[in-house]
Amino acid sequence: MIRKFVYGTPIKTGAVVVEVPASDVSILKQLEVKDGCFHYPMGEEDIIYGLGEAVRGINKRGWSYTSNCSDDSQHREDTHSLYGAHNFILFDGKSRFGLFLDCPGEVTYDLGYTNSDIATIAIKDWNFDLYIIEGNSCSDIVTQFRTLIGMSYIPPRWAFGYGQSRWSYK
Repeated sequence: MIRKFVYGTPIKTGAVVVEVPASDVSILKQLEVKDGCFHYPMGEEDIIYGLGEAVRGINKRGWSYTSNCSDDSQHREDTHSLYGAHNFILFDGKSRFGLFLDCPGEVTYDLGYTNSDIATIAIKDWNFDLYIIEGNSCSDIVTQFRTLIGMSYIPPRWAFGYGQSRWSYK
């Protein structure tokens, strides 16, 4: 099940291809809004997946990430922001749900970095759509998310060689 929550006056980014009716923010049960941030109290068993291009491992818990599309070629272990803004995360543990922020602005995810028991999501500009995706399994949640955002563009086979020869191999 996908629920949409609207905050402020969001910019239509075109990231979502399926129309989901807005729900009243008072029924948002997974996250608490406090001090201008979303907070989620995590259990010891919680694992967090997602965020696309990011340093660290598959489990994103224990680090802070910034979704701000940085083109910094110096990737270090302490890097917080890489090329793309992938605002989808999946919590799997005491609760299982996906969270997608349709937000073109800067978003910071403190996923147990400052406080190991709390995930905090700070959005610079509170004009965005928040989608909460619930399902029976992680696979089910990801399938619903992929339906929400549509198919990925896959370039023709010849384009892969161009990219490699243009930027990498001589």
